Amino acid sequence: MGEGSSAQPQWHLSREGKQYGPFSTPELFRMAELGQLQVDDLLWKPGYEAWKPVSAVPGILTPPVPQPAPAHNNSAGTALPIEAEGFSAAPGQAPALSNTTLATPKRRFDAFQHLWRGQLPLGEAFWLFGIVGSLVSVLTAATIAAGIAAIFNYVGLVSGAIFFVLVLPFLGALIYQAFVFVGIWRAASGRGFWGILARTYIVFAVSLFVLKLGSLVYVLTNE
Repeated sequence: MGEGSSAQPQWHLSREGKQYGPFSTPELFRMAELGQLQVDDLLWKPGYEAWKPVSAVPGILTPPVPQPAPAHNNSAGTALPIEAEGFSAAPGQAPALSNTTLATPKRRFDAFQHLWRGQLPLGEAFWLFGIVGSLVSVLTAATIAAGIAAIFNYVGLVSGAIFFVLVLPFLGALIYQAFVFVGIWRAASGRGFWGILARTYIVFAVSLFVLKLGSLVYVLTNE
């Protein structure tokens, strides 16, 4: 199979010690578009001497993500990159993989990393993190602020400082919203109509917030 036979299945994918495929190049791009590829997935096709991280294969992920720094072998048994293991690929056959090389990475914050890089599906980034996440963050901030106000009222401490304390939870919600907007904006890249619609929503939401903030400042400064 040559480089020109892009429609023929030739790509092999490895994830957490299991291999899948083969897939054609259009199928692989479709998987990337739907967010079904992960940054630490490994790819191989005839002509490759070793497995490569999906982030190291040009054009698969959009936008491209930085490659992780190579790990170094030590007494604790840190896994080496695939290229350093010395596997050689027979024609038309994917090289073998060792269990130590495919140790499952920690995924605790992967969802937020993928969101920030724009690698999540647009629908997931918009509805789950944008709409649902924003509502949860605002409700959480309001609950915390109400609790703080109740404590201040209970101890009989009322001063101008309470205003700044109550603002802090909402500031956290605002930072979260800005983080999500960046992720949605990046995920909308190359998504056609839905991408344009998502970016229009962001521009509208930011403009509305700035307008309300300006009105509040105007009222406070002209009392």
